[in-house]
Amino acid sequence: MNYMRAYRFVFDSPKWMTNLLAAIICPFVPVVGEMVLFGYAFDIIESLHRRKDSNAPDFDTNRLSEYLMGGLWPWVARFVASLPLGFVFGALYLCFILGIVFASEKQQLIVVLVMIPLFFLVVLALALIVNIVLTPITLRAGLTQDFGQAFSIVFIKDFTKRVWRETVLAMLFLFASSLVLSLVGMMLCFVGVFPAAGLVMLAQFHLWHQLYELYLERGGTPIPLKPRSTNADDEDLPMVYEEPPSEGIQPPEER
Repeated sequence: MNYMRAYRFVFDSPKWMTNLLAAIICPFVPVVGEMVLFGYAFDIIESLHRRKDSNAPDFDTNRLSEYLMGGLWPWVARFVASLPLGFVFGALYLCFILGIVFASEKQQLIVVLVMIPLFFLVVLALALIVNIVLTPITLRAGLTQDFGQAFSIVFIKDFTKRVWRETVLAMLFLFASSLVLSLVGMMLCFVGVFPAAGLVMLAQFHLWHQLYELYLERGGTPIPLKPRSTNADDEDLPMVYEEPPSEGIQPPEER
């Protein structure tokens, strides 16, 4: 894993400002904008996978409909998988509030001092677990463009077994670097907060790509890519598409 590469790749393109601007603006459009950004994310991931050692594609406003459709299933799969964990977060927050409300005046200070750090530690631990599960689901939904295939238990278990440490480290790296970039952004009269958020988002996409490539290097099962449309831009793409196994992905020990 090359964590700093996740940020440096953004500036490889002469049109890096356009790409960054897209990552800044899209989240301001609820749902649809996020789907468009996810579609661009998987355009990056698939292109880097197909064209080894190449630069990531630039954001193209003429392909907004393609990005929207490309980001539909990974966004929906990620949302559905997050729902149960959202209830867990809500229950924890409710317990935290009730603990303060029903504590006596003398106990409230103690409850607050104890429960606030405990609450955030539990939330951080759950966030790490959520990320470990959501990463393979998101990757599989985005690369197959199939909602049903996103929830392959065999793939999720295999991906987690092979790269769970790197997945956790990638999230911690993004969290720490986002704090630094946000602090710098706030120092620039808060204007720099938005470019910082966009940069972190693009870095996350590249880290997803790195995690998938690392998973394959360690003997993981390739995700069956959706066949690309035939056009002039695709003529020089190496053929890396593999037909999905007829009976689904087999566990590593059966291959």
